[in-house]
Amino acid sequence: MSEIIDQFYTPLLIGHGFIRDPDDQQYGALGVCWKLSPEVGEGTYWTYG
Repeated sequence: MSEIIDQFYTPLLIGHGFIRDPDDQQYGALGVCWKLSPEVGEGTYWTYG
């Protein structure tokens, strides 16, 4: 995984209610798929670096 994802995206996304979804490979294995926590809402976000 890219260092930029760990340094910048991970704290930002976790701070806004996202959790990693490693089982979701709909966007490919080059990045990390995230989903909103059910308490916050619904949606996905894909990051790659």
